[in-house]
Amino acid sequence: MSAPVAPGGRPGPGASTPDLAGRRCLNHPLREAAARCPECRHDFCRECVTDHGDRVICAACLAKLSEAGQGRRGSAWAWLSPGFALLGGLATAWFYFYLIAQTLLLFPQAVEPTATPGAELHEAGAAAATPGKPPLPPARRRTPRGDRP
Repeated sequence: MSAPVAPGGRPGPGASTPDLAGRRCLNHPLREAAARCPECRHDFCRECVTDHGDRVICAACLAKLSEAGQGRRGSAWAWLSPGFALLGGLATAWFYFYLIAQTLLLFPQAVEPTATPGAELHEAGAAAATPGKPPLPPARRRTPRGDRP
């Protein structure tokens, strides 16, 4: 008694399929089959199959899938995607810099501002101009030696 066979030479629903060790590659009849293609349901050796995503598929079916994928047309709004990605990136960067600035403004200034050069002269001049003290004489301007009368 033979197992029921569905049209196309495939085993029917009640048929028991032998393990892959007894099967041979469709392209290389002398080699044992290593996998069955889920698209065409033929058995193939390791050389004839390729990993595609999470499944093993034969080269012919992979070519059919890639041709079908190239014919697909993208969305009418697909051209907006790079612009939205750029705007989203800029908005994210601005937001993080804003948060950093607001956080830094919360901290009091830990170090006294450093004195600028000449500040002690300004302070001396301010102290001299205080009431009760005579003002300092004006600073003499130095002239080059050749300019003396």
